[in-house]
Amino acid sequence: MVKLGGRLSVLVSLLLLALLGACTTTYRFSSTPDGAAVYHKTPTDRVLLGQTPIDYAKTALPSDAPFVIEFDHDGYEPKDIAVTPTDNSLTTVAVQLKPLEPGGRDTGLIRVRRVLGDVFKIQELIYGKHYVEALSMLKDLEAAEGKLAEVFVLRGSVYALLGDQEQTRREWQRALTLDPTLEELKVRMAQLQGSTEAKKP
Repeated sequence: MVKLGGRLSVLVSLLLLALLGACTTTYRFSSTPDGAAVYHKTPTDRVLLGQTPIDYAKTALPSDAPFVIEFDHDGYEPKDIAVTPTDNSLTTVAVQLKPLEPGGRDTGLIRVRRVLGDVFKIQELIYGKHYVEALSMLKDLEAAEGKLAEVFVLRGSVYALLGDQEQTRREWQRALTLDPTLEELKVRMAQLQGSTEAKKP
């Protein structure tokens, strides 16, 4: 079974790649059928870029060596494509996806990828300070994945950004009830408790 927690923490780190650099090169990713998730793969991880058809400006993609793009669509075999970087141009990458044979897909992996995609979108909303939309998506994710501690970690973080310490504490406590191994969250909870006590007369 694929574990979500470690992948989510890696995803948070990899999202910082999107803030690095700028270039005028654009990659156009398309698939048959449409709606495939597009990932930039590295030897250890992968980063969701969006769903086909999309145009993606070369900001977080390597500029000096071929890189791998994965196309992933429910009901179809994933497909990897090696892409050679270009400068100041529009590069089209199109694939024809092959339908899966019955029983040919790990449904647990499909779930993990779907959840990671949702978390990616939620984090983008948080970074863009679209807190209401982020909370709405987290409500939907809770309905589907109510036992996933990361839902409550993220929601507590949104309330922390909004300055609601009591709601932050409640959300993070729910996360720790679901997963007592979240050591970093325990530290943040202690810091929150300390700042609350410091404000008391």
